[in-house]
Amino acid sequence: MKVELFKNLATEAIKPPQPQEQVQMKLNTKKTEAREMEKREKEKFKKVNLEEIAQALQKFLEKFNLETKVVFEKKYNTLVVKVYERDTGKLIRQIPPEELLEVSKRLQELVGILYRNKA
Repeated sequence: MKVELFKNLATEAIKPPQPQEQVQMKLNTKKTEAREMEKREKEKFKKVNLEEIAQALQKFLEKFNLETKVVFEKKYNTLVVKVYERDTGKLIRQIPPEELLEVSKRLQELVGILYRNKA
């Protein structure tokens, strides 16, 4: 009886992974690769200087008598690009638009409410 038990344990330990286990292993590997790729992309983004981008945009828009300002909106926790007419200072366009920022803020609030209610 002891011999059979040891035989079963030995065969269990040597068994190749089942198809489900193989799929799970592949998924875990893909997730790890995706996380590493995301980290590399974030590092690249950090290296890009936002001021340089803003200056290049400003130089391009000077040709059209326009001026831009890149502003971090604390209220919405995001960057906003505002395009002004250089002569009058009139706001011509905001990217993303104010309405979209409000919708995004409301959706985040709803997600927070749903998350709190679920817990």
